[in-house]
Amino acid sequence: MSPDRNKGRSVDWSVVRQRLTLAMDAVTSLQDPANEMRRRKLEARAKAFERSRAADRSEVAAVGSVHFDLAGRRFALEADYVHELVPIRWITPLPRAPRFVMGLYDLRGQVFPVFDLQILLDPGTGGSSASNWGVVCGQHRPEFLIATSGIATITAGVPQPVAPAEGVASVAWIRGTAADSTIVLDGATLVTDPQLFLEEVRSTAQGEGKEKG
Repeated sequence: MSPDRNKGRSVDWSVVRQRLTLAMDAVTSLQDPANEMRRRKLEARAKAFERSRAADRSEVAAVGSVHFDLAGRRFALEADYVHELVPIRWITPLPRAPRFVMGLYDLRGQVFPVFDLQILLDPGTGGSSASNWGVVCGQHRPEFLIATSGIATITAGVPQPVAPAEGVASVAWIRGTAADSTIVLDGATLVTDPQLFLEEVRSTAQGEGKEKG
């Protein structure tokens, strides 16, 4: 089928969810017992973070941050904008999506986009080389996942930037670099960035296409 015949077709989310579930089941069934045990331990660690985060929300003074690696750099994001940490076992590609959209991930029956922030921070790069963990981000509810190159860590407190971030694009959700070279993200700005909401990106692209036509 030629690419032209696919233009303008909307994504059938029910089919995407069905294929995603089947693919994940197939991968899980092929795993050996040792890998399955390791996966369960990692998921238990992620769930423990979710429980501790829920408890922290009851304390106004509780502040923390999640630190993760991306293409050799260390990033920090306020824990208030992180819902959980999950191992990414399978990502379903999304046709005609922007390059920084890695695909879709099924999180307990809900489908969320997975983003490679490295492409937004450095448009000339080829993207992250490995993405086996995801940081589930959102303000009041999960909205999307940030792919990372390793399991994230949680610390008490948020690092403060002491200098502008160098070597990355100037985006609104970069606050600066901390004393230990960690790049500090602004959670409130990140989770409301229009680029990270696929419906708005698709609407903008369609509008530009109509104007050009």
